[in-house]
This record gives sequence, structure tokens and C-alpha cells, in this order.
Amino acid sequence: MEDYKLVKEEILCGAETSVYSVFLLAKQDTLFNRFINENKNSFKSELKDIINRLKVIGNKTGAREQFFKLKEGKPGDGVCALLIIRPES
Repeated sequence: MEDYKLVKEEILCGAETSVYSVFLLAKQDTLFNRFINENKNSFKSELKDIINRLKVIGNKTGAREQFFKLKEGKPGDGVCALLIIRPES
């Protein structure tokens, strides 16, 4: 029996790309939701930036390589980080 599955994060998806998260069957929640819930009190503005950036990627720009910092995890695991582009003040 599988312990997880990939699910589409519909609110972040659009015409340019789809965003997926790992759904943990035992927890009945996605890793994306858990990340949001664990960080919403301490990093509210940063979470808004992440969500807005993912919506732009999903609806307007698509997932371009320059939007990500590559090789963030262990060698060969394919983990990358989302770069947040803030407007200049």
C-alpha cells in the first residue's frame, strides 16, 4: 500500500504550468499545507511571497530555470529552491 501520492495544488495552477504536492495518506494532508501551517505565524509575509510567486509561475510565466536555485539538496536528488523576486523599493 502506498503511503503518499502526488496531488495538484489547484489554487496555484494555471495555463502555464501545474504545481503538485505530496499528499501523506496517514496525515490526510499535503506537505505544502503542512509547510504553510508550520510557518504561518513566524513567516507570514514570506509565505505570501511564495504563494504569489507560485501563482505567477502557474498563470503567467511558466516554470523557468532562472526562477529556481538548483542543487539545493543532496547530490542527485533534484531538489531546488524557489527564488523570490521582490520589487525594488
